[in-house]
Amino acid sequence: MKKLIGILVGLVLLSCTGPIQVAKNESEVFKTNYEDPDLARVYKMNEGALRNIYFRYKNAGVDFYYDGIAVIGLKDFSGKIQDHYVSIKIRPAEIVFDRAASEPDNWQQRLTRIMQKEFPKYIRYLKKSDLQFEDIEGLAFGIYWPRRDYTQCDKYGGCIEYAIVYLSEQDVIDILDGSKSFTDVAKGSKVVASFNLQPAQTIETDD
Repeated sequence: MKKLIGILVGLVLLSCTGPIQVAKNESEVFKTNYEDPDLARVYKMNEGALRNIYFRYKNAGVDFYYDGIAVIGLKDFSGKIQDHYVSIKIRPAEIVFDRAASEPDNWQQRLTRIMQKEFPKYIRYLKKSDLQFEDIEGLAFGIYWPRRDYTQCDKYGGCIEYAIVYLSEQDVIDILDGSKSFTDVAKGSKVVASFNLQPAQTIETDD
């Protein structure tokens, strides 16, 4: 009987563990290898500015997702890179949803909190002095968070969801100096998000 109880306890503990799903060190944060030589060039030009951004969030205790700082290329209809953006993907530990909000059908509730509360908060960790970029047109700012499966565990597991907003460099400056709110800027910006392990989709934010 004691052996059986021990096995059951072990199974419960095993079911309530899982990957933290955050970058554990700098090598997991910075994407340094690029197949496209143009992206490699732009990354090298901006390496110092990107490290400043890394320390800005690290010193504030904010975690990054894998490849959390990178340079990406936005392509035109022909597939040619038209603009270079800095990609920032953070994974704040404090973003956790309760059982009701974590229900798969309540993805809009989760998105509303991310758009109205978390994006305005975390983008303002940046300073205008961090935006000393070369050949960079904007910022792809992403927030990643866990959607727990409360039938299994309330602390680990589940799946990762995310939302990414694409902002011009001027948009970011306007937010940081207070001339525009994040909400107003987001209405005219591209936002993509993934919920419930589904492929990312463009989200309408005009309303």
